[in-house]
Amino acid sequence: MLSEQQIRQFQQNGYVNGGPVLTADEVEILRAEVMRVIAERDRPDVTQPILCRNLTGDDDAPVWQIVNIWQASPPFREVMAHPAITKGISQLTGARELRIWHDQIQN
Repeated sequence: MLSEQQIRQFQQNGYVNGGPVLTADEVEILRAEVMRVIAERDRPDVTQPILCRNLTGDDDAPVWQIVNIWQASPPFREVMAHPAITKGISQLTGARELRIWHDQIQN
């Protein structure tokens, strides 16, 4: 939960450091999911994100773009509803309902 001071800072500056939200274990799960989705990108038997591609085209120095990873990853789907994240967004925007339009990872 954000403090009144943090909310004011956001309103004045357009940003706020809300501190850590995920545990190290949760971050590791998401990191592993990114790598899994990349590794399984060509498997027709596995649910895929909208897009998963190497922007450089160079396998030795890849830059991966993954669009809507939540469609292919239960842990990413769960993090979208993480109470610490949704509560903070609600506090900052005043919104009672939130809709994810698009997510994108570049790794």
